[in-house]
Amino acid sequence: MRTTVPLPGSHGYRTVPTGVATLLVSALSVAAAYGQPSKPGAALPVLTEISQIRQLAPDQAARGYPVRLRAVVTYYSPIGGNFMAQNPYMGTDTPDVFVQDSTAGIWMNVPKDAPPLQAGQLLDLEGVTEVPDFAPQIGKPRYRVIGHAALPQPQRPSLEKMLSTAEDSQWVETEGIVRQVGLFRGMLTLDVAVAGGRLRALVPDIHGPVPSQFVDAEIRIRGACGAIFNHKLQLVGIVLYVPSLKQIEVLKPPHDPFTQEVQPIETVARFAPQRTLGHRIRVQGIVTLQDGATIYLSDGRSGLRIESAEPAAFKRGDRLDVAGFPQVSDYTITVEDAVCRRIGSQAPMTPIPVTVEQILGGDYDSLPVSMEGSLLGGSVLADKQTLVLKKGRAVFRAVIRQAAGVMPGANRRAAPPAGSVLRVSGICVADQDENGHNQGFRVLLQSANDVVIVRQPPWWTVPKALGALGILALAILGGLAWIVVLQRQATLEQRYQSLVEYANDIIFTLDLKQTLTSLNRAGERILGYTGKEAGGLPLARLLPPVWREKIGEAVQRVSIGEPYPNREWELAAKDGRRTPVEVSLQAIRQRGRPVGWLGIARDISERKRAEDEMLHAKEAAEAANRAKSEFLANMSHELRTPLNAVIGYSEMLQEIAEERGAEDMLQDLRRIQTAGKHLLGLINDVLDLSKIEAGKVQLSTERFAAAPVIHDVAGTLAPLVDKNANRLEVECAENLGYMVADQTRTRQVLFNLLSNACKFTEHGLIRLEAQQVRGESAHWVEFRVADTGIGMSREQIDRLYRPFMQADASTTKNYGGTGLGLAISRRLCQMMGGSLSVESQLGRGSVFTVRLPGDLAAIEGMVERPGGSLPREEDAALVDALAS
Repeated sequence: MRTTVPLPGSHGYRTVPTGVATLLVSALSVAAAYGQPSKPGAALPVLTEISQIRQLAPDQAARGYPVRLRAVVTYYSPIGGNFMAQNPYMGTDTPDVFVQDSTAGIWMNVPKDAPPLQAGQLLDLEGVTEVPDFAPQIGKPRYRVIGHAALPQPQRPSLEKMLSTAEDSQWVETEGIVRQVGLFRGMLTLDVAVAGGRLRALVPDIHGPVPSQFVDAEIRIRGACGAIFNHKLQLVGIVLYVPSLKQIEVLKPPHDPFTQEVQPIETVARFAPQRTLGHRIRVQGIVTLQDGATIYLSDGRSGLRIESAEPAAFKRGDRLDVAGFPQVSDYTITVEDAVCRRIGSQAPMTPIPVTVEQILGGDYDSLPVSMEGSLLGGSVLADKQTLVLKKGRAVFRAVIRQAAGVMPGANRRAAPPAGSVLRVSGICVADQDENGHNQGFRVLLQSANDVVIVRQPPWWTVPKALGALGILALAILGGLAWIVVLQRQATLEQRYQSLVEYANDIIFTLDLKQTLTSLNRAGERILGYTGKEAGGLPLARLLPPVWREKIGEAVQRVSIGEPYPNREWELAAKDGRRTPVEVSLQAIRQRGRPVGWLGIARDISERKRAEDEMLHAKEAAEAANRAKSEFLANMSHELRTPLNAVIGYSEMLQEIAEERGAEDMLQDLRRIQTAGKHLLGLINDVLDLSKIEAGKVQLSTERFAAAPVIHDVAGTLAPLVDKNANRLEVECAENLGYMVADQTRTRQVLFNLLSNACKFTEHGLIRLEAQQVRGESAHWVEFRVADTGIGMSREQIDRLYRPFMQADASTTKNYGGTGLGLAISRRLCQMMGGSLSVESQLGRGSVFTVRLPGDLAAIEGMVERPGGSLPREEDAALVDALAS
């Protein structure tokens, strides 16, 4: 019976025997379980479920596993996920497509010119795995629509689980209250407050006005769970990709917020069990200050911070009707995403004169206050001016949001000097700790007109006089120190300039356009350009075409602060000659921003030349070794033929001498025969090792019973066991089972181990055990050959498997042998898919363990191969030779 299966490394299907097909399928299954191909150079297994793709590590997904599956489209939008500049790895022209099968969901990298899709379409698709950014995805998809299917049954994970990335690309469902609604390039955006936080939902292909009826509505929404991540591939938010408005179910429609009962500001944060959690509230009050979208409102007794959802400008004294969502932030109540309406106007509220103790008592937060303090200093920025004041032992800040303008007072053309007593009027903002206690405060001022100079400091004071003397002394010392610094700086600059100019490495600088701005003498010598010619020369002119794309990638990585390890480039000289160099790059920054790049290029021509010579020498040595091994392997016939003739003639002469009664010649003829057989065994070992090294040993893999082979080998070695008065014990169950190996080579390995045990043991015990061992994915037959002989030390074990090496020099002298038996045995075990190991103690004996395949699953990709085998008669002959 034959089966058609896809074979690794082929371009189609091939018909093979059913047993081999089972072996190949088993090997591919094992490879798929570990994310590795079954053999080096073999084709990767095909993934047929999305969950298999999601389980790949990034380095595994990047290998491009083939994908073949059937899935339903859960979301499609021709506008990519970067339409709001939230994905640093995706362009706006890349469509967004999520698909899901019965196991999981995933994002599919569809080309921008592909035909549009619709949610609910059933696809038969193929592709490869890739991981260009946040998670594994399907790349290079080829698909066809084969029908329609119902969308998957949604999961209902918590926001915490979605933030763990466990639900990325999955079809999910959640409930919440809509906080904001927007429309951008036909994409509807919803800001939804859910249990544990907030998320954003996107609905594509929306035409017409913004459907504002969703604001403050309780909804149930279904979509593909997506991630917002930064350039470091760190999750920073959740996006729900909703295919259409049909997936948004309004559980509770919103009410007109301006029809609700107005709540007093002072009761907003109080106990109110009748208030609906998470919905908008309505308050009214007088504007006391506006800072962009932040508005401070007061009813005369309490203050409240409002974050407006719409751009609007109000004046102090305007009376507003506000509807928004209450939110606790910074240990205070803020009304967010608020809609504000002007319902009247009155005179601005008069600031309340307060003391530091009253403010720290906590009763004036967000209220207009007025207080005095001594000016310690200040700072002016583009959007604000800060004054640092002191009142008693307390220090606080007065922040003027409109920094332009001059301070009022006796001299309007200059800011008040330090030491002036100022009265500031503005909104008190308390700084609280985690227990809600006021640790400090600041006063927000609408403009510089809210600062009044109460008292100017005296023009000349003792501290000023002392300060003037100190300044004079410091100026003198500073001048002297500056002279020393300039001298040292000039010396250092000259030294560094010399180091750069006379360095052996090429040192160059680039501007932001990747144009050379400087080049040292080593660069001029190697590249053939003068410093004047190099100035303004594009770096691309110095690079072969294959490197010009890589320089852009290198500069981009260095610009964002990532390390750029030493890389090998090639620089083209003025005369066209190419020089291999090792380049390192780093950004030149000013005030934290890159203004250029510094590069150091080391000429590695000599190193490359040495590496090439070393490679040629290595190849020559390997070729010589292969020639030696092939020579020895080819000498099999030439060495064995005359030796077999010697052994054959000695047997014939022995028979003739027995017939003629020449007893005096029989002993010499037997010695000739024994020595010839011994020499034949040694030559066989040398030729076996040579064939292995030359790659000419072929295994004949078959399925055979293990027990008969064990008893046969044990019976053959009986004369060698009796030679040193040893005792051989064999422990082997008759139902030991079957092996999958080369039967002749298995006998050879066991014969070598048992003959060594007999050789190095006198008047002792030799034990041969065999048992079945079950591994994670295969069966094995394990042989243990134990003896009570001379044993080995750790140093002797380390030399044991080297060809022509024995435990020490005395071993060859006392016991004979070539030192090839264990080396051949170990390599034969490895070629059959098994192993050979040893445990030994000096003077206490040794234990050799052989593990060989016990069924088809134990060998990956093994097929039957024809090959020669050692005749069993040679084993008996070698036993006779060793015994004599």
